Amino acid sequence: MTPRPASSPQLRRRRLWLRVVLAVILVSPLLVFLLSNAWLQTSWGKNWVAQQISQRIGIPVQISGAGWLPGGQVWIDDLQVLAPSASLQDPSIPLLHIRCVSIRPAWSAWLRGSRKISDIHLTAPRLHVSLETLKSILPAPAVAPPPPPATPPAVAANTLPPVAPDPSTPAVPPVVPAPVEAPIPVTAAPSSPTVWLKITDGFFSLTHSAQPQPLLEINNISADLPIAGAPATGHLHTGSLFALSQMLASNGQINLRWKYPLWESDTTRLTLAGLYADTKFQVGRVAGLPFSVMVAQEPQNWQSSDGPYQINHLQSLHRLGGFLISPQTWQGESVWQTKEIKASHGNRKFQFFAAHTRLLLQGSTLQCPDFRLFGDDYSILGNGKLNTRGEGLGIARLIAPRGTADSWEYRWRQAFPELTVSLQPMYNEDRRAIDILCGGTPTQPWLSFDQGKSLLDLRKILQRWQATHPATSLPPTP
Repeated sequence: MTPRPASSPQLRRRRLWLRVVLAVILVSPLLVFLLSNAWLQTSWGKNWVAQQISQRIGIPVQISGAGWLPGGQVWIDDLQVLAPSASLQDPSIPLLHIRCVSIRPAWSAWLRGSRKISDIHLTAPRLHVSLETLKSILPAPAVAPPPPPATPPAVAANTLPPVAPDPSTPAVPPVVPAPVEAPIPVTAAPSSPTVWLKITDGFFSLTHSAQPQPLLEINNISADLPIAGAPATGHLHTGSLFALSQMLASNGQINLRWKYPLWESDTTRLTLAGLYADTKFQVGRVAGLPFSVMVAQEPQNWQSSDGPYQINHLQSLHRLGGFLISPQTWQGESVWQTKEIKASHGNRKFQFFAAHTRLLLQGSTLQCPDFRLFGDDYSILGNGKLNTRGEGLGIARLIAPRGTADSWEYRWRQAFPELTVSLQPMYNEDRRAIDILCGGTPTQPWLSFDQGKSLLDLRKILQRWQATHPATSLPPTP
């Protein structure tokens, strides 16, 4: 038997290096995974991720950590989008806080060099927005805004009845917005799989610096929405909706159809403050996010929960359109009408046989070109406007019977002996009228009874009036 030759030292070294290389190749993915996740938990890694996000959205961002799993998801913990320093929002409250952002990449596409994702999951997002912040972070696009929405819901515009005329002014028929075609293009859907956005336990709050209570709050927001890829249908669910701390609705759900580049809702019936309306909207996933909304309310009756207010045959039609990320481009129109309004204040009862109002939103200005409230005893005619800075100006003509006018003048003399307030006779001695100007800002509102010659602090007037004449008492008759 021939003995095997002994291995040379050079051959043994080659085998050793081969084993080392194979071990490094096998262990390196695990080392990369462990070291990269450890680095993402350090201050350097967290700052790098936050800077990447901040550069994309243009707003400061903070995170408490990040990580990833091979073949699984990438996540970011406690993502906080800070309010810009130019806004008046409380710096201690982030503009947006998300407990966890989870992104599932399409790994097979990433291996081919395509940065596609399968879904995004936002856990407990909290969005706190002030009107001042919106003004500071949302610039207006250079292109013209799209016209308002296309397809109205079930109620037709021509079903609105005419407003009863007032004997002192010529009647003007209501102007109802005519539906137009949506400008959002619809192209063939991509062949790639649908990408989903999932939201659980969301919250939204809208505030204004002059109002201590939130203007709008929505809690328990959840969603499962298609945002890219092949056509699909998702849903958006909301819990309680509050306006100025008053609950308007308890639950709502909207189904959304996705077909690139358009989200479109079904005609959905929503209930708000005891009134229902049919709603439909569209949003385009193109530059600026053009959107359009149409809301139609069929004739219906409404009564407040405590009973002093009752409205019969109330109906309305509303439309809104523009670029979603630029409120300066929003344009809309709203028309309300009703046949009868009943109200009580203390021992007094008021009844009106018709009411009509029209609102216009153009850019940063909300206008009311026509407000009419007609009654056998009292009538109010007026118009006004309000801008996003909270500066407003309006005028109202108040018409009342002679006896009521004398009673009001007596009450004003008792509360404000330094003022001269009088209702002037109209076409006969039985009807009196006065023009009241109002304006200012939410922090400095004013009234004027003499065509703006003297401006009175509205808050002081209300405080003094309530102190002099409680709401439940009747004024003495002179």
